[in-house]
Amino acid sequence: MSSWDLTLFMVFISSFWQGVLSSNIVYMSQLYVHVGAKLPISNAVLGTHYAQSPSECGMRCLHDEDCLSFAHNNIDKECRMYGEYKDVSNVPANEWTYFARKQLIAKTDSGPREFVRMCYFTNWAQYSSPPFTKDDIDAIDPFMCSHIIYAFANLKDNELLEYEWNDQESYSKINALKSSNAKLKTLLSVGGASNGEAPLNSTLSSEENMRHFVNQSIAFIIENGFDGINLEFSGKRNKEKFADLVTMLREGVDKVSATHPMEIAMFGPTAQDFIDGSFAVARLSQELDFVILGTFYFQGDPNTLALHTALYPKRPDSGEWSTSNTAWAVDSWMERGMPKDKIVIIVATTAVKYTLDDVTNHRPGDGATKGDTVGFQETCTFIKDSNAQCYQDNQQVGDYCVRGNTWISFDGSSTLTYKAEWVIQHGLGGIATWTLDRDDFSNSCTMGAYNLTKSWTSVLSDASKQ
Repeated sequence: MSSWDLTLFMVFISSFWQGVLSSNIVYMSQLYVHVGAKLPISNAVLGTHYAQSPSECGMRCLHDEDCLSFAHNNIDKECRMYGEYKDVSNVPANEWTYFARKQLIAKTDSGPREFVRMCYFTNWAQYSSPPFTKDDIDAIDPFMCSHIIYAFANLKDNELLEYEWNDQESYSKINALKSSNAKLKTLLSVGGASNGEAPLNSTLSSEENMRHFVNQSIAFIIENGFDGINLEFSGKRNKEKFADLVTMLREGVDKVSATHPMEIAMFGPTAQDFIDGSFAVARLSQELDFVILGTFYFQGDPNTLALHTALYPKRPDSGEWSTSNTAWAVDSWMERGMPKDKIVIIVATTAVKYTLDDVTNHRPGDGATKGDTVGFQETCTFIKDSNAQCYQDNQQVGDYCVRGNTWISFDGSSTLTYKAEWVIQHGLGGIATWTLDRDDFSNSCTMGAYNLTKSWTSVLSDASKQ
């Protein structure tokens, strides 16, 4: 037996017993309390997993048979998870080169730094069930988030406009939170799905339109007490013209920075065709303070169960499954020139419900029909009142519960804690939550108000103090 054969055999044996003793799909015997060992944080780049010994590769296996798909580079001590090669001798040299490319994402730089804790507030939350009222705005802990993003203002005829009839009052209430925490920053988000891409494309059609937008939007933000703007447009457009607009916006913001310091953030899609087709990433990286990646709703086949906030890919590592995850999205933006400390990932307080095709098949990838998106209060009620069986998927990193033919995907508090640690280790900019009003803001689940949001904001806050 060759040394490589022996190595792979040891990986298999170690992984087999690891799987027997502690399955990586973990049943949760209590609500949102994960049983077993804490999810391991790899000393790795986002797309691959480094190990100190071959046996550690096996500890990342989800199922026994998956262990056969590991390839271990004995020199770099690098494991390829979900690999297609069962024998390392069959791995072409250029494949190892591809793995090495992932090293552009390094571990966190040493020394203290701030991780942003961005929290979206939506102006339609007042119509939700339960409604997020004016009193609920007043009750937001002003120290929980470093930034509150107000969604959304409209773009029309090259100008920012209020969207809801009572936006002015809500602007005042959100910004009043800064009286208790002077470090809190508020950003006004413009665009969104309801606004569409057409108004932006109209603005991009001429330099005159773009300069009018820059001047009016800066004045609007200052007048209403905000500390910056978030550009929430993800459709197709002329990417060079959009970069021109952001450059003009940066120049305008810099002119008023002495009296009104402002930040510029931007929503970033996760689909490769939208990234490459609409964003000149290298240029934008010079002007933006943050790019907020839409890693909270990976849309796949509506007839297949999926973790909508997956951190890692689902096996097999090919096609749609390889790109519908947070790690891939972060890799993609970094490879195109966005500094890691400007990248913010979104985590969700929402869950996605499915109806199973077959109640005996309820793992990610099995057949189902996608249903509604619901808030954490409904998720909590479903689990507590229905005796649902809940699981943690440690391969993709996410949670799901099933009862009868109803299946629900979400991120529980310990999964969100893990994601915060993941962000810290990889030196990213921080996390944003979508949204405050879909969390349990009223403590109806008796787990504490904003249980999900606080599970990760506390981790980033503590790390920022060190």
